Amino acid sequence: MIFNLIAVAVGGACGAVVRYLVSEGMNIWIPSENALSNFPVATFLVNVIGCFLIGIASCFFARDHFVGNEAWRFFAITGVLGGFTTFSTFSWESITLLEARPLLGGTYILGTLALCLVAAYAGRALGKLLWQTNA
Repeated sequence: MIFNLIAVAVGGACGAVVRYLVSEGMNIWIPSENALSNFPVATFLVNVIGCFLIGIASCFFARDHFVGNEAWRFFAITGVLGGFTTFSTFSWESITLLEARPLLGGTYILGTLALCLVAAYAGRALGKLLWQTNA
């Protein structure tokens, strides 16, 4: 159990650092005068990408040689992807955006939910195709 806890902690730190780098990159890539500057692009992308990756990872770690070796699954899914995705940030930005610009806030919420579900499904389908699993 302690090894799994360490795997989650190290993975979470890695995922959080990557999320920070994506946010910083978006701040550089999208200037503040851009129309998208009011839209939380980094959180949106991180959540969609994270959902896609968790779909793939669930199939990857369902393969026979990972059964009984859960530390890697905990590292990747619970740690890295848990640290990478930002549901609490998504929730806070949604409330803030809804208060300031209701139409944009609604678009953000519905777009995030729809694309994250599609991304998770697509990742799972790709994972099944790559590793021939029934996960």
